[in-house]
Amino acid sequence: MSFSPRILIPSYNSGPRLSETLRHALRHGVGVSLIIDGGIRPDPTDITASETDSSDLCILEHPHNLGKGQALLTGMEHALSRGHTHALTLDADGQHPCSDIPLFLAAARQHPLALIAGSPLFGADAPWERVWARRLNNLIARAMTRGRFTSDSLFGMRVYPISPCLDFFKKFPLGRRLDFETASCIGLCASGLPCLDLPTPVLYPSKAEGGTSNYRYWSDNCQLIRCLIALRHYTSRTRGL
Repeated sequence: MSFSPRILIPSYNSGPRLSETLRHALRHGVGVSLIIDGGIRPDPTDITASETDSSDLCILEHPHNLGKGQALLTGMEHALSRGHTHALTLDADGQHPCSDIPLFLAAARQHPLALIAGSPLFGADAPWERVWARRLNNLIARAMTRGRFTSDSLFGMRVYPISPCLDFFKKFPLGRRLDFETASCIGLCASGLPCLDLPTPVLYPSKAEGGTSNYRYWSDNCQLIRCLIALRHYTSRTRGL
């Protein structure tokens, strides 16, 4: 399988850390697509001020908010149309260490048919409720994949083979919002795709440091539960799980 990666960064009211994330991502010689998913559109001069040496920063835009998952699917479809085979996904708010991009790309190059899933190493700044919610969701994901997925089912730093991912979401109607990571890892495992863990730190910048969060505990958790129920029906009809 050929290997031509592209970095995808979805953004919805991401705040001041967006430019820094882009700057660090572009240092690795891989094209970057920023997908602005509605909300407040960043000033283009703020985005490109420190990226003038990059000829491969592409900005895609949704006219209104469609959700993180749909933003990533838009980025994947665009990347596929430009001949790319893999998508490395990053959050825009600085939670994911861009310094680990070479490690993820090297793992994906070595295992091009696999989903390379980041397994977060939490620091003291990690909110306890998020850590425990992840642990519960991970137990469910492992049970639904019969132990084939052993990484974090909510962590967004991953490398996806684009075609299998798009094929799955053509058949599965949910996962277009913050349930994308859970839907993709369970769905791709059910489709027979191998999944490999890659431990990586996760950061939680404070508001004073420019940290932002679009996670809405009630509505997003309800959406996640709905997605898990639909995934259970999907996997029960899929051979091998």
